[in-house]
Amino acid sequence: MTLAASAQGWEQHLAQFKLTSDDLLPFLNVQALHPRILLHWDEKLGDASPISKQRNHITVYGYRNVTIDKGCELIIEGLLNEQTHLFIDTLTLSSGACLRLQTDTWVFINRINVLGSVNSGADIILKPAKGQSGSHGVNGVEGVSATTSECSGSNGGDATAGTDGANGNGSRRALIRIGWLSGCLNLIASAADGGDGGNGGQGGAGGNGVDAIGGTGGNGGHGGHGGHASGGGEMFITIDALQDEARVNQFTPFPVGGNGGLAGIGGKPGIGEPYGQTGLTGTPGNNGIDGQPATIHLRFPQGFFEDKRRME
Repeated sequence: MTLAASAQGWEQHLAQFKLTSDDLLPFLNVQALHPRILLHWDEKLGDASPISKQRNHITVYGYRNVTIDKGCELIIEGLLNEQTHLFIDTLTLSSGACLRLQTDTWVFINRINVLGSVNSGADIILKPAKGQSGSHGVNGVEGVSATTSECSGSNGGDATAGTDGANGNGSRRALIRIGWLSGCLNLIASAADGGDGGNGGQGGAGGNGVDAIGGTGGNGGHGGHGGHASGGGEMFITIDALQDEARVNQFTPFPVGGNGGLAGIGGKPGIGEPYGQTGLTGTPGNNGIDGQPATIHLRFPQGFFEDKRRME
């Protein structure tokens, strides 16, 4: 089965794949106390690597307690699919914390506790990394100044253009099952943003003349174009039980095209009689094209929608 399977197939998979904390004891603990901690399913995080266990021909990587502090982000990536799952017994998120999924992902979380303000909550984000930014252009070489009388300065060198940003790194799909939720959880799904274009280099200054015209400044480089954003992506998520005051918000922002690079300015004119000319300013790069939004397929226990305060 793949993540593109029908809702019926998805539910059948969830129904047959039930885990408890006893299945994977002993777990290891993960604390994201610093921004942007990367947890790769087959790599170590500090001195701790995940416990793996075979169950129904499925390899499961498990953690007992995962804690993410306010302002911190834990990034999950790696080959997590219908044959390889990540299981977290207890995920504790401070308000303003983030669990980011960057690849196709199958995650089972027994319990999520979101601490702090019920108005802001914590985030689970499905979004691959944005496209790589382009390189900035190289500045032009300064012209050579004259050293003898009535000699002109040489012209400054032209700068090179910034390179284009890369297009976004596609879209992702995630299957997430949550056993119990307390607090406010924000679900955010989006495809990758495009990379920013590199800035054009600055033209080299013209050389100075001696009782003669100064050199012309070199032309500024053109800015690179921003990369185009990817489109699509899907988050399938089931929440089995919720605390009375729990809230779930959904957001599917448009993936954004990369910003075009700034134009490089022309080089300064060389001093002389008369002064040289200023180099031409380059052309700024075009912004990349925005992508189409992702889709969130969200299922709750029966009767959840009777309390409208929980969905905004």
